[in-house]
Amino acid sequence: MRCYQNSLALAEQYFIKTIAFPTIATGALFFPVEVAARIAITEVMKFLL
Repeated sequence: MRCYQNSLALAEQYFIKTIAFPTIATGALFFPVEVAARIAITEVMKFLL
């Protein structure tokens, strides 16, 4: 997911120490929160490795 990769790259570039990602589409679009969280965690882990 490029939104996570791009956000994390910018955070790294600007020496940002903390970052938060909202659970996009889990409200009005009813995307499952558990799936959204799994995607976010996976993408952050990929970025860190």
